[in-house]
Amino acid sequence: SLTDKLQARLMKGLKKVVSDTSEPLGPGAIDEKTFRERYESDVEQTFLRFFVKLFRSYKKYVEAPSEEVVEKFKKEEFLAEHPDKCDWLREVMETQMFQCFVDERYEYSNK
Repeated sequence: SLTDKLQARLMKGLKKVVSDTSEPLGPGAIDEKTFRERYESDVEQTFLRFFVKLFRSYKKYVEAPSEEVVEKFKKEEFLAEHPDKCDWLREVMETQMFQCFVDERYEYSNK
């Protein structure tokens, strides 16, 4: 789960979009079209800014392509730079989405 600091940062951004985040939007509270028109783009932008800030230093941890590379991303070094976020970041780095991100960056650095 997110640390209190990360959760507060994310909630601060989301509250700019949806002012009352104390209760989840229940079924029928708002129709999908209205949600999309009012909030979807802003929510996407909030999460994008959150992840960009979190992974802004990723380039330092992508290995230079070579036949000797065992791990494309230096996870432990990255985690050491973010000790307050280790558990949550470790979970994120185990996802297929993160692995695809690293694979793309690794291949791009080879060009």
